[in-house]
Amino acid sequence: MDVRPLPARLSVIVALCATLSLAPVGYASEQQVLDAYQHYLKALEANDPVQTEAHAREAYQLAVKLLDESTPQIAALAMNWAGALEALAKQRPEGMDSEAYLAHRKQVREQAFERYQDALSHYERIEGKESEQLIEPLLGLGALSKEARQANAYYQRAIAISEGTPLRQASIQILAFDRLKQNPETVKAAKSHLLDAIEVYQKQLPENHSSRIEAEFRLGMMYAALGKRNKAIDALEGVVEQYEVLDFDHPLSLASRTRLVVLYERQGDREKATEHCVAVGQMRPWQESQEQVPLYRKEPSYPLQAARKGREGFAVLEFTVDEQGFVTDPKIIESEGGKDFERESIQALQQWRYAPRFEDGQAVPAKSLVRLDFSLGRPGQ
Repeated sequence: MDVRPLPARLSVIVALCATLSLAPVGYASEQQVLDAYQHYLKALEANDPVQTEAHAREAYQLAVKLLDESTPQIAALAMNWAGALEALAKQRPEGMDSEAYLAHRKQVREQAFERYQDALSHYERIEGKESEQLIEPLLGLGALSKEARQANAYYQRAIAISEGTPLRQASIQILAFDRLKQNPETVKAAKSHLLDAIEVYQKQLPENHSSRIEAEFRLGMMYAALGKRNKAIDALEGVVEQYEVLDFDHPLSLASRTRLVVLYERQGDREKATEHCVAVGQMRPWQESQEQVPLYRKEPSYPLQAARKGREGFAVLEFTVDEQGFVTDPKIIESEGGKDFERESIQALQQWRYAPRFEDGQAVPAKSLVRLDFSLGRPGQ
């Protein structure tokens, strides 16, 4: 699972091997569990999700059947099975159509959720309800919970358990933000988790630490989505500044600059937008074989008379992206529906911003094409 690195789980199972191999009673039963676990490890190393899940399931089921129920490693094996199920859910079986795969994925994820519940219940019985061992299954349940509010409850509990370890707690809050930010019911909680995590990172990590920079990128994108442009700009400019010292182009720097183009254009600051357009052009190769994607675009207005008459159409334009990412010399090379569509297309296109083409380290003008369709549904591409 993405939010819990697999090696952390394997370190738990190493303890399983050591514990069982030292036990004098029930050796044959314990050996069956260890054998199943070894098969699981081999399948995992071979990157075979089907066999990994099968052997993880076998190891857990044997442990439940053969070992004393107070054995803590049963919970660790449940965690392994849950993780294997999550990995399996991401694999589309060969020959399965999209609809069938979605149903399959849903079913397998539900099974993983149940295994995390098993692990949580087992740890609660033998370790207590405040044990740090509960954190991993709680994170699994939060990630897979169908209801956003229930997911938040799992994360809140994990956050409370990790109270004495601020950096770990902050990392859990980041996971909570990523899981909860898209749901209107939990967006406020997501924001709170992110802000709390950033407060910890600002106190305990240097400015150039990757965890802190990634959290501040999330903050900038969140503010941009909420329409808080100044706060978004401050956060994203901070991200760009930290990555300036690198001798390679970091994906978060590219993403930050791309968003900053939009934010500055919407504020009417074309000079600052140009700075980031040019930087993006240096970072991203110009693709001759495909239509260029604007960093900022304004949809053309639908001509009033055309709308009243139910008239539709399109315009294909050729234009130049200059050294600063501005559109120059737009020309209609094909159109349908009337001159008003051509006029609106040109007026909109002149406000678009692109990353300029670079050759030998220098920005150069480049030709491009775009087609704008006007329909009574929505104008645009």
